[in-house]
Amino acid sequence: MKVGDLVEYNSAATNWDYGTWIGLIIQDIPGMADFKIVKWWHNGEERPHQLHEGAKLKLLTAKKT
Repeated sequence: MKVGDLVEYNSAATNWDYGTWIGLIIQDIPGMADFKIVKWWHNGEERPHQLHEGAKLKLLTAKKT
């Protein structure tokens, strides 16, 4: 996953249901855990961006380069 990709939170990685949340990777922080900063939208409303491990995200669409 890279900057510009659309993602959702991998619900299997948590007890919370984030099935209707859509995120856009806005920054990549490489390293052992491969962290991503994601800008989120839920029910059409913009939400704050958050830091997540790449392994806990599921790719929806990849940005074409």
